[in-house]
Amino acid sequence: MSQLIEQARLKVGFKSNDALAEAILLHRPELALNIQRRSLGTRIGKLAKGEVDWWQRNLGYLDALTEVLNVDPSDIGIHEGNGGQLYSFAEFPELPPLDLRSEAPYELAFARIAIELKGLANSDHPRELDLKPWLLKDQMRDARKMPRGVSWLWVPTEVGAELLIKQLQATSAFKVLKVESLQDVKMDAQSAMPLVIVLSTQSDGEDLVLSESWPEITLLVICPFSMPNGFTSNHGTSPPDGEFSNSPPRTSNPPWFKKSFVWTLHDDWRKRLIVWVQQRLDTKKIDTLLAQAEVMTWLEVLDPEERLVRTPSDVLTVCRMFHSRSKKGRPDPAGRDVGRRLQSCFAPIDSRTSDTFNRLADAVWQHINHPWGDPMEWEKWRHLCSFEGSPALNMDAPNDPNAVKTVKSSKRPRQKIDAVSTLLDDLKRHGLLASVPRRASGDYALKPQLLADLRIRDLLAAEIQSANFQTWGRLSLDPDRQYLIDAALSAASMTDLLQTVRMLRSANPWEASAVGASESLFLELGNRRAEGHVLDADMHIVTEMVLNRYFESGNSGVELLLTRKAVSRVDHPDVLQTISACMGWSLTIKPKMYGKLNPAVLQLFPGWAGNSVSLPPMPDHAGARGFSEHSSSSRWRRFMTALYRVFIEIESWPAGSDEPRSNVLAPLLIAAGLSRGERISVELWAELALHQWAIDFVVEQLEKQRSDGLATVALRLILTAVYEGMPTGNFPSWSFFLFKSNLWRWAIKHSAPAQYIAQIDYAQISVLQAQPHIFPDSWRHALLEALPISERGDRDELILTAGTEARTLLLKRLGTPEGEPAAKRLWQLSEEDVLRILESGKLDVKSTFDLLWHSPYHMATPLARYVSELPAFDDKKLRRDWIIKRLSGNAMLSDQLLTLLH
Repeated sequence: MSQLIEQARLKVGFKSNDALAEAILLHRPELALNIQRRSLGTRIGKLAKGEVDWWQRNLGYLDALTEVLNVDPSDIGIHEGNGGQLYSFAEFPELPPLDLRSEAPYELAFARIAIELKGLANSDHPRELDLKPWLLKDQMRDARKMPRGVSWLWVPTEVGAELLIKQLQATSAFKVLKVESLQDVKMDAQSAMPLVIVLSTQSDGEDLVLSESWPEITLLVICPFSMPNGFTSNHGTSPPDGEFSNSPPRTSNPPWFKKSFVWTLHDDWRKRLIVWVQQRLDTKKIDTLLAQAEVMTWLEVLDPEERLVRTPSDVLTVCRMFHSRSKKGRPDPAGRDVGRRLQSCFAPIDSRTSDTFNRLADAVWQHINHPWGDPMEWEKWRHLCSFEGSPALNMDAPNDPNAVKTVKSSKRPRQKIDAVSTLLDDLKRHGLLASVPRRASGDYALKPQLLADLRIRDLLAAEIQSANFQTWGRLSLDPDRQYLIDAALSAASMTDLLQTVRMLRSANPWEASAVGASESLFLELGNRRAEGHVLDADMHIVTEMVLNRYFESGNSGVELLLTRKAVSRVDHPDVLQTISACMGWSLTIKPKMYGKLNPAVLQLFPGWAGNSVSLPPMPDHAGARGFSEHSSSSRWRRFMTALYRVFIEIESWPAGSDEPRSNVLAPLLIAAGLSRGERISVELWAELALHQWAIDFVVEQLEKQRSDGLATVALRLILTAVYEGMPTGNFPSWSFFLFKSNLWRWAIKHSAPAQYIAQIDYAQISVLQAQPHIFPDSWRHALLEALPISERGDRDELILTAGTEARTLLLKRLGTPEGEPAAKRLWQLSEEDVLRILESGKLDVKSTFDLLWHSPYHMATPLARYVSELPAFDDKKLRRDWIIKRLSGNAMLSDQLLTLLH
């Protein structure tokens, strides 16, 4: 290994290990924060002697070493067998790498069946069932236990498949094959072992033709794109999604099954990742300034709807900033220049490098023909960087009217070319221009993407403040850029938005910039109205522009906006934003052309419908069917809150609908019903009880109102619904989740027993008799004191759970129809107290009889004399029954007890 290191070092011109170490730290300046040049040189020397452990644990340094030497790890003696099981975090190199053989990675995503993304609400299809055998550690080797057919897992680029693939490579019992295209796959007809194929690119006419001799294929395909429509087999059949094969392979050709999944981030993925990072730093005893609560608060202010910090890479980048920066050194998340200030936090770069990064970000942003965030070839970056005052943008066709051509000549001086290379090399050295393993040509992209995004948001904020909508309005036609424009509008003041609307008023409504700007403003202002903001009268021009274009274009369909292709029942941020915006605008003045809209579009404007209002189409929340602790993302919370305000403001709302209802309607209708004190159907309560996110939403809305008597109303309506849901006398299963929920605890906490008892009725009494444990001790005592003695003796459970403070109330119930449970509870509370009460002689005959008749069997000895003396036991049959029940447990006292029989 010594020769390998020396040869690689000398080949690139470094005479010593210290010189190589210095070059590494210049190449990756952030690594210099944790190690000195000489220490790193010593590590290189130890590596030459075969000591690889330190390099395997610090993969950031290994990456920098191989980049400077321009070699693969295996070229210097570090093979995958040594370090292939380790996964390092490029965005956070100080975070200890994962040993995937023994450590569990973070769990941020789940396999969502793709059919759920096509508008099927409340799908009964399993979300992860068919993929679990593939993802379990040390998966089953028996192909008969694996899901038969092809499982296609689309992992969107922003979610990231690298860690998932590394995990499969390190722990899978099956072969993991990485290829560029399905065309490169050669199926082994002699092997029935399940196979994992990782695709990197999508080619035209993508197809995998399966051999007829492959009787039972078991295949998992992981790739950054959805299953192609032309994905076929020569079996020619594609039955319904997913089936397990528990029988041996058949010799005849079976049906060929395909099932498509999307690797989907959980709604609370940001919190999950931040908590995981904090725990990892603490477990590994790494000194850190990071505190998960501070990170979450910072993100909630900067990006409440996850428009900017959208990927795990983004969150790790933010975590790294918190790890190394004190509170004073972090940018204000509410500031307009947060992008500029973050640059100094992510990498120690000089002003020239910072300026180059910003200019390149600006140039790519303005070039509407290139998808924002997509990588480009190195030569295009060189061309962009050849600026004189501003970058050249003629990256594609030379006649592109949108290109800004400041450098046209290809005969630039040599020193000019060298200067461009130096600028790009500086960006690359600081990790701001990184290689993206996407295409064979080797592309590069600005990194971190979050930094480029925030740079653009800063520019957009300035344009919005100056009411200049022409540039960003045109760019908002591009779906890849809309999220940044929406984020900038969301952070703008109402004054700035009003000035922009007034400038827009004089524009040609069919000009591209006016179309994009008006539709973006339609979404932002509509959402603000839904959240309770008051809109200036001039702002209504936005709605008029959108609706006029709808009719002038001859549109009579369900797509209201030209630039936002939203399907109403798909779980996507654009859909949530569109629905709540429409509902918000419906709380404003009704436009004249409203009634001509397509009925499906009309439903999105319930406030304009008057008495004919109907339930609008809604997307389903991502919470699973059955009880789920699934939480809600920030964008979902904002969406639900906006819709709730609309529900409250609309005077008439339909009691029900024959249309399929989304699961978001249950918490909305329940929160509105509670605020109005209206009866709520059992079906809605049953839906609510099974979803933690829905319960949390209802509690959040009730907390905001906190009106007198609201908690008591909640108690009453919940108990009434439970009673109505138990026609057979058994409690409905969903009620147990509800009684353990935050909603029930909130209602108890904010309601007084006396206030509740004043409204109690038979239905509620029936529920608390059967399940008194749903109330705390203090409540049970108050209920026992307030409720009159039942003539039917049907409060056994309530009495049997009474505490010691209720002893006087229990004594009052002796000798009544409730005497049996009262006597049993008194004996349970204190046998000594009961004996003292009996000895006092203050009880009447009926009360004394209840205590003796329902006494514990082991108390026969001290009670025998009371039985012999009490007139009630003169009846020999009663006395006989009392004695015989106690004989079997009191053999030593049998003579004494038997004496009482004659």
